[in-house]
Amino acid sequence: MMVVQDGVVPARIETGAQYIESLRGRELTVYLFGERVAEPVDHPMIRPSINAIAETYDLAVREPELATAISPLTGERVNRFLHVANSAQDLVLQNKMQRRLGQLTGTCFQR
Repeated sequence: MMVVQDGVVPARIETGAQYIESLRGRELTVYLFGERVAEPVDHPMIRPSINAIAETYDLAVREPELATAISPLTGERVNRFLHVANSAQDLVLQNKMQRRLGQLTGTCFQR
């Protein structure tokens, strides 16, 4: 289900760059070590976590057989993070995807 707010349908995010850009300009109130962070996307302590999440989108583009699945609800290809496992093979692929992301990011990447 897509949430429409104020008559605006949100853009579909398919790449890491699109994800990162979707975070900019949100005017979030973020404090780190007692100091306000004006733009969290550009903060050097926050950015590695953002980059890890961005990699979950990029992996789906580079390796769709590993990082995407066919949704039983829509019949469309979706990111494996959004897919509810329906078989042992789904679970195996989910584990392989998570291992690959761990190798690529060296950090937490859960969505």
